[in-house]
Amino acid sequence: MKKLTRFFKYLLSGEFGKLFSALRERIPPWVYRHGNAYIFEKEKVSQDLNHKEPQNITNGFEFKICQRADLFSCSKLLGIPVEECYKRYDHGDFCFAAFQGNKIVNLSWFHHGPFYVRGFGYHENSNNNISYLYNLITDPLYRCKGLFKNSIYLISKILFEKGSSKIISIVMCNNQISVNTYSRIGFKKTYKIRHLAIFGIKYTAVEDLGSKDVNRKIFVKIHKGAYVI
Repeated sequence: MKKLTRFFKYLLSGEFGKLFSALRERIPPWVYRHGNAYIFEKEKVSQDLNHKEPQNITNGFEFKICQRADLFSCSKLLGIPVEECYKRYDHGDFCFAAFQGNKIVNLSWFHHGPFYVRGFGYHENSNNNISYLYNLITDPLYRCKGLFKNSIYLISKILFEKGSSKIISIVMCNNQISVNTYSRIGFKKTYKIRHLAIFGIKYTAVEDLGSKDVNRKIFVKIHKGAYVI
């Protein structure tokens, strides 16, 4: 009854922002989703010229590309089914992690080629020279130890050595810590994504932060053959 009273109160007072927020509390994700994020890009030249290797990279931690046997631990840290990690691995995506002993305390995934980002309606029709960095996470007990910064530097170095010309990553607008960290380690904020999905109808607007041009699209189905992340 209290929630119903809130709806009418916001409706009659014209407080539509609060009304939509209250409605979202009761609407399942498959009915309504929205999000705002930035796209960050890093080119090889920025890594080579502007950013030196971080200090104390090891500091008791070992950074390496995960093997299939490590994926169960990866799934636990991410909170996703291990089958999803196997699917990514078998498709050719890599998981890069920081280990302390046998424990994974930080990880990130990266992908080559075209992809579609679920939840943002963003499709990148890239070639294999562009890498997408996603699902970065640090164990809460190991934060503020430089793992995020060092892992991004090292994985960038590996990707560029493997032939990537550019690395891109999507960061939620409200994740200010990640936004600041990416900016400090050579990534440039290039686009802003605004996404809305209602009953499967998707609206995505991608704004070029340099030119201010906006590419808008409304769609239902994702691009055929796109790898969904």
